[in-house]
Amino acid sequence: MCVGQVLTQVRTQIQLHQITPNEIENKVLSSCAPYKAQIQPLITASHAIQEAYSGQTTGYLAQFPQAVQDVISNGSALQVLIQNDPSLLNNTAELGPKVKAFTGLIRALSDSDREAVVKELPFLAPVLLSNGSQYATYNSFLNNVDAFTSGESYDKDELLSELNSIHGYFVSVIPQAIDHFYDLIQNATIPEDIVNDNELNAFIKTATSLGQKYGGAFINSGKLAFLLASGISGVFVFTS
Repeated sequence: MCVGQVLTQVRTQIQLHQITPNEIENKVLSSCAPYKAQIQPLITASHAIQEAYSGQTTGYLAQFPQAVQDVISNGSALQVLIQNDPSLLNNTAELGPKVKAFTGLIRALSDSDREAVVKELPFLAPVLLSNGSQYATYNSFLNNVDAFTSGESYDKDELLSELNSIHGYFVSVIPQAIDHFYDLIQNATIPEDIVNDNELNAFIKTATSLGQKYGGAFINSGKLAFLLASGISGVFVFTS
């Protein structure tokens, strides 16, 4: 599938925040020109959904401790900053302190904060809890990211190994994560304005049609696993 091939090509750039969502969209559209009529409506509708979703997210996050909310809001702000000014990635004097401030919030999470997250998102336990299988790797990864973005010395091979380990873990828990969020959605009450949203319904119909046509090949290709893992791990967050 053309889209899957393009996303594979920019995989490393996505993981290292070296490409913006708009650049990805443009690359997909230019590389998959014969399918533009099918792809463009999905992109257009997804932007509208992001805007609507951003308003719903606040209510969900309110159940988490303030320290966790601070991590999420700080991370989102940093993400937007990089998206709006990709050159920041080459400015270690400015980027380094911002990244360290963000990773510092993660390290400062108390045991009760972490337990609260795991209660709602149990598949994060191996990463967040001190006895978790990925805990040491994740914390070492944060240290290397601090050094990398600050222009300080770091072990590149170690950083890539940690990135692959964490990515591999999230790929392995995708079924669990999907089941969890599926249950949340199934138990949620959908507001009338969402039910009656013509743009959203048009998106669903288009996505369903494309999913029926290409879904099997896309899932079997392994691209879906990568995209979900990237999203779940926060490696690359699409924000409005």
